Amino acid sequence: MSTISAGNTTTTAITQTADATGNLIFTAVSQIVDMSSVTGAVVVPVGTTAQRPASATNGAIRYNSTTNALETYASSWQVLKQGAYTITYLIVAGGGGGGFDVGGGAGAGGLLTSTTTLNSGSVYTVTVGAGGAFNSNQGGNSSITGLTVAIGGGSGGRSSSGGNGGSGGGYRQDVGGATFGTGTVGQGNNGGTASGSGSFATGGGGAGAVGGANSGTLAALAVLERLVLLRVLL
Repeated sequence: MSTISAGNTTTTAITQTADATGNLIFTAVSQIVDMSSVTGAVVVPVGTTAQRPASATNGAIRYNSTTNALETYASSWQVLKQGAYTITYLIVAGGGGGGFDVGGGAGAGGLLTSTTTLNSGSVYTVTVGAGGAFNSNQGGNSSITGLTVAIGGGSGGRSSSGGNGGSGGGYRQDVGGATFGTGTVGQGNNGGTASGSGSFATGGGGAGAVGGANSGTLAALAVLERLVLLRVLL
């Protein structure tokens, strides 16, 4: 290996020994390499993960351009200083389960989108919420480590109010005291509001709008059924 050595005598102050290995070693008899008078920086080798030395020595330092991190070798390559990078994320929770038999529509899962900074070398756990089971069950939450949790969608109410959640569930109008479920601010909207009389059900809310109000379709069907029955009896 070629060497440049700083000795402690006039004859060894600076010595150079060359060979053809392609490696260069700096040595100092005092064990101190002083660069304190330099105000700039030392630039370490830069390369991708694939360009790491095939036979690294403990204490080796390099900048990994694949992971954007300063790394050192200590029996294996390890991150010495983490690099940061910016991502855009979209987190959507599971939708709720709708109510059966003239039940309200379920609310959509909460929706979150923004940008954030993540650190190279850190572990981030992603959880994807499942949809709520049939018959008024709330959807599962979704999350990424360190970020706000997206709340599962509210259930659709059949014999009760719509459930609260990322977006609120709808409800059945003719159930006394029942009302729409509320959404989570910044994630979704409330379930729909009913009006009039009859067996109406409202829709669940979504990220873009509140749930739909009753349309009167169920009431019209009920009237039609009565007319058919009357005609048969006659």
